[in-house]
Amino acid sequence: MTYVCELCTENNFDLAVKVQHNNYLATLGSMKVCPDEFRQKGIKLFLISVIEGDKKHPVATFGLQAKFMEEAVWEDVAAGTDIQFNPQTDVVVGQLSNAKSHKMSMQLLYGIIYDAVQSMGFSRMLFLIRRSVIFYQGKLNAILLKEHCKYDIGQPANVRAMLINVREFSGKTCRYISRLASNQFNPSQPVISQKELNVSHWDKYSRSFDSILTRPQRKLYQDVAKSCRGNLIDIGCGNANLAAFLIPGRHQYDGLDGAKQMAHCAKQNLSTLDNSVAGDIYHTPAEQFYPEHRYDVACSINSLYAMDNPQALFRHVFNMLREGGQFIVANPNERMSQAHITRLLDKYCAEFAHLPECAEFRAMNKAFVEQYQQRFYPADEVVQWLEQVGFRNIQVDQHHYDGAMNLYTMVR
Repeated sequence: MTYVCELCTENNFDLAVKVQHNNYLATLGSMKVCPDEFRQKGIKLFLISVIEGDKKHPVATFGLQAKFMEEAVWEDVAAGTDIQFNPQTDVVVGQLSNAKSHKMSMQLLYGIIYDAVQSMGFSRMLFLIRRSVIFYQGKLNAILLKEHCKYDIGQPANVRAMLINVREFSGKTCRYISRLASNQFNPSQPVISQKELNVSHWDKYSRSFDSILTRPQRKLYQDVAKSCRGNLIDIGCGNANLAAFLIPGRHQYDGLDGAKQMAHCAKQNLSTLDNSVAGDIYHTPAEQFYPEHRYDVACSINSLYAMDNPQALFRHVFNMLREGGQFIVANPNERMSQAHITRLLDKYCAEFAHLPECAEFRAMNKAFVEQYQQRFYPADEVVQWLEQVGFRNIQVDQHHYDGAMNLYTMVR
């Protein structure tokens, strides 16, 4: 199974509340769901859906609440422990529900929660639970703060308060959820909004990108394909051009792209390939994508500069790879200037001059360089991020695109 986890907006907030209500009815009976209370308390609600074909079916929810110290239950817990709570670093995990008809694995569910807590910059998460203390202590390295908390869940129960440190946890926890402890992330501000980027740029670019593949692009895909094996995920797959260079019958290919038209073209291209590459295409941001299985290889080819938070992406990829799995990244470096892209286009687009898409291809590539040049990171900076996540044996090849493209290979 493959899942997507989304932070709720007004577009899907009511759906998430409905899912939580139905899940609670199946497991808790009389537990109340109060959507207005969520908004008043500043609770950030998350919706987890299983992906089946082109459709998403919501199955689970959870919420994160930073402003919790005014609630009586947490005032009572704080009064009985020496641990000091801090709303800047601590967050309460609640609204946790899992569909009885489609149970997610606990490893994946808590891995998703860990990712959400870490990505929002919190160091510790607090829970109120009514059972499974041994599970929380043994698998998640949780600390029991208080027994018999004064909290009404609609039925008689011994409610307990637990604390989990997401920066420091045991090897057993690392293995159980396939995660590493994390330092705080600082999400960067996007250059342009996601909606504007998808509609105005990538969806438009997909037309020319589907018709033109220059010699430097082909060489890059060929070199990447040589290192691919087994089941792989192509992050920011574009039109799935990489799939055409894979060895027939040797791969399970999954492509991710946040641009709707790109994902549509990728699905069409994958279905028409003659090299028997099995796989699927998903229209979703990489950081929201959660497979139950692990990949042998992950690729990010000319897509890193479009990601708002490279460090968070690298950690997410690390979690999706099996032990010993390979990560391959290609991203322009600081040599990719307007002068350099113009030379490349003049040199390698001549064979496509007869195509009506050629002028658009040239214009879009120049626009990308102007817009994203600040994200054409130097190699030492990218290597540092990768090492901090935990990747090893990092190699950097800088000869592609006449020296303006860095190709990184590494293992988990």
